[in-house]
Amino acid sequence: MALIAEALRDSAVFNFAGAVTMIVDDSPFSLALTANALSGFGIRTRHACHSAAEAIRILNERTVDLLFVDCEMPDMDGYDFVRWLRRDAPAPTRYVPVIMILGHAS
Repeated sequence: MALIAEALRDSAVFNFAGAVTMIVDDSPFSLALTANALSGFGIRTRHACHSAAEAIRILNERTVDLLFVDCEMPDMDGYDFVRWLRRDAPAPTRYVPVIMILGHAS
């Protein structure tokens, strides 16, 4: 049983050092906070976008490996952005994993 647990633990290790990541968040504070938190896990943010429109411009020209998207943004929110991504983005980018983020401060 210990051998199975060890094999599972080894297979659950991910190396994000070379991953091309993008954060999409309209708040400069949240964008910096998310990028700093991710760097603690060895994830370097390649693209930090302040709007969905900015992210779309980049994604039409480049591919990424992982997306972190704020749910609530003006103009196009995170849900509409992911809808665009899955329906209209170029083929390799269409299937990128997305982690939706949401933060409220009061």
